[in-house]
Amino acid sequence: MELLGICTNIGQDSLTSPRSEAEAAMHEAFRRLIAEGLDPAVVAERVVEAIRAGRFWVFSHPELVAAVQQRAESIVAGRNPEATPLPT
Repeated sequence: MELLGICTNIGQDSLTSPRSEAEAAMHEAFRRLIAEGLDPAVVAERVVEAIRAGRFWVFSHPELVAAVQQRAESIVAGRNPEATPLPT
């Protein structure tokens, strides 16, 4: 499964330590999401393309546009959110 993060240094200097196994698992999933994510240069290219095209919304992962649309429609319809499992 491809992870859909962006490879940055965010979270590297976190001062908080996990207080439970569940929190440790979440920290590890977040770490993997970032470490295996898109190269920031790819995201920068997409941002520049959007600016040149006059587009406000920039999708770092265009393959998620359908999921974003589905979520927005769900919100407008007043449906409760569904739980999404963390990638493993």
